[in-house]
Amino acid sequence: MNWTDHGEIQVAGLNGVAPFTNNSWAPGMARKVVDGEEKFFLYYANGGGSSNVITGGSPLGPWTSERTSTLIDGRTPGAEDVAWKFDPAPFVDDDGEEYLYFGGGPASTSMPAAERFNNPKNLRAIELGDDMVSTEGTAAVVDAPVAFEAAQVFKRDGRYYLSYSSHFGGPDFGGNQTPLPGYPAAARSAT
Repeated sequence: MNWTDHGEIQVAGLNGVAPFTNNSWAPGMARKVVDGEEKFFLYYANGGGSSNVITGGSPLGPWTSERTSTLIDGRTPGAEDVAWKFDPAPFVDDDGEEYLYFGGGPASTSMPAAERFNNPKNLRAIELGDDMVSTEGTAAVVDAPVAFEAAQVFKRDGRYYLSYSSHFGGPDFGGNQTPLPGYPAAARSAT
């Protein structure tokens, strides 16, 4: 395969497409026809505390921001207890419904140690608006075993798959615990 480097997309900072964000990484992209126009949506992490989206007419841009504030942050209903509101991963289903998966990081210390390890409940899914730059409703918990970050969803032959990175254990995840039978080991990709 031959690749062409089209350069950096200046997203954050004073000269960026979305100057209200500080930095950007861990992007996810989706394509959708909105109001008869094909658009591409580049979702990105803005540090650990929020995620945002910019839009373009092609995968190469030019890129613009239809927002004046971050898409996912501490004000997002259902995401208040998520330590890291990053790693945004869009998913557009066959019926046209749009979702965004995000989150990760340490589990809530109010949970029992074994639950923090085995089911940290630190990933979320929220419905996107038809415009793909807004959210609707409340983020739902994605109860993925031993989850840490980097959730992605895809569909194949009528079945949905969630992949993600499992955590490394340690005090943020209940200390020295034993994974439940069939659960992924620490620090692995899981599906």
